[in-house]
Amino acid sequence: MIAAALLAAALAAAPPSGTIVVFTQDGSLAAREFESVTLPRLRALAEQRGLALEIKPASAGAPADVHVTPLLVYQDAAGRSIFKGRYSDVDRFAQFLRTVRSAPLEGEPVHYDNTAVWRRGRSVVIAPIKVTSLTGTLPPRYDENAFLDRARRAVLAGFTRFHYTARVDAGPSDRAFYMDFHPYRDPSGKLFVSTAIYSVFNCVEPVYQRFDEPLSGDYNSFEDVFRDAGKMLEDEVAQLVVGSRVGDAFDPVGEKVPKPTWEGLGLALPKAAAEADGAVARRVALGTKWTIEDAAPEDPPRLGFRFAPPLDTYNGEVRVVSGTITLGKGGTLAGATGTLIATTGSVTMGNKTLDAEVKDKMLKIVEFPSATFTLDPLPPSTAPMKFGAPVPFTGTGRFEMLGNAVPLTVNAQVEPVIAEDGTPRLEVHATFRLRIADPFGLKGPDGPSPANDTMLFDARLRLRGQ
Repeated sequence: MIAAALLAAALAAAPPSGTIVVFTQDGSLAAREFESVTLPRLRALAEQRGLALEIKPASAGAPADVHVTPLLVYQDAAGRSIFKGRYSDVDRFAQFLRTVRSAPLEGEPVHYDNTAVWRRGRSVVIAPIKVTSLTGTLPPRYDENAFLDRARRAVLAGFTRFHYTARVDAGPSDRAFYMDFHPYRDPSGKLFVSTAIYSVFNCVEPVYQRFDEPLSGDYNSFEDVFRDAGKMLEDEVAQLVVGSRVGDAFDPVGEKVPKPTWEGLGLALPKAAAEADGAVARRVALGTKWTIEDAAPEDPPRLGFRFAPPLDTYNGEVRVVSGTITLGKGGTLAGATGTLIATTGSVTMGNKTLDAEVKDKMLKIVEFPSATFTLDPLPPSTAPMKFGAPVPFTGTGRFEMLGNAVPLTVNAQVEPVIAEDGTPRLEVHATFRLRIADPFGLKGPDGPSPANDTMLFDARLRLRGQ
C-alpha cells in the first residue's frame, strides 16, 4: 500500500510530457458548443494522458499561423503540430496525439490552383469546384470540354463571397469545402444538376447534398442553372462555417489581432525540438505492402451497405473483408494498387431468414464465395500522404461478383496514423455506388427505381504494414 501510494504521488508530481494548446474566442455558436461539450472531454483526455492543457484567448493575440478558432495544437519535445480535424472529434484528436508524438506534422501550406477563395479575417476558405461529365441524353454536337468550362465559369459567376484565385496557399488552420456538381439531361432537353459539399476533414461523406431534388432548367440555358447552383452551395457553406453541428464551424481570427510568436505566448519549444522544428515527420517511414486488419468488436463495419433512399432501411454489412494495398515508389499514393476481397458468406442484414435468402438465392455463396475489387494504379498527380491529415483521392478499378465484372469508381481518403503499439497504420475510408440488376441480375426490394437497383457501400479499413 505504501509503495502504491508513493508511486501515485510520484506520477502526480511528474511534469507533463506535452501540452495541448487551445485557441478560443467568445460569442459564436461554435465557441459555445466547444466550451460546453468538447472542452470537458479534452480536459479529461489531457488528464488521462498526463498532458498539460492551456487555453489561449485568440483575441488577445495569436501566432501568425493561427487563423481560426476553436483550434487545437499539441507540442512537446518532438515539435509542434496543428490538429487538422474537427475540433469536436475528440476520439480522432486522441489518435492524432499518438501520431504526432512519434511524427510531428510539418505544417507546410497546401497549394491550390485555379480555385475559389473566401477570405474571412486571417482565414482562407477554399472551395475547389468539380463539375462531372454530362450524363443522360447528350445534345447534338456536344463538346464536353466546352460544356465543363462554361459550367465552371457559371458556378464562379454565381458566387458573391468566393472569388476566383489563380493560386493560393492554405495553412494548416485554414478550411476547404469541396463543391461537386453532377449534371444530367433528360430526353426532353431538361437539365438537372445534383450537388454536394464535402468538408476538408471528410472527403467521403458529404456535409450537404441535394440529389433527390436537383436544380433544373432548360439545357439551352444551362449556365443559368449552374449559376444558381453555385450561389446555393455558397450559401450552404456560409451556414456551415457558422452553424455546423459536426465541427466544421469556426470563428476567423481578425486581421488586426496581434501576432505574437509562440515564444511570446510562453509556448516555446524545448531547445532540442526548436532546432528540429520544420524537419519533422521523417522518422516514421511508410512501407510498400499493407494488409487489411480484422475489425475489433467495437469497430464500425469494415464494409457497410444500404440501398439508396427512400429504401435505405434495407442495410447491412460484410463482416469479413480482406485484401492488400501496394503503395507506389517510396511509399506514396502515386502508382498505388490494391485488392479488396469481401467474403459473401459473411453478409448480414440482421435477420436470419433474410440473410439465408440473400446468401443462398442471390449471392450463391457456395458457387461464388467472394466478391473482389481491384484498384487501378493511382495517377502520378495523386496528393502525397501526410501523418495526421486525411488525403482525398478518386480511384477506378474493376468489381467482380457472381461471375461478372463492371468498372467502378470510388471516392476515398487515406490517413497514415500511429497505432497504440507505436507502429504506423493506414486508415482508409471509401464509398461507392453499385447497380445490381445489370449485369448481376439481382433484384432489390420493392420500391421506386432507381433506388431499388442502387446500393451504396461504405468501406472503413485499417491496414498494417507487412
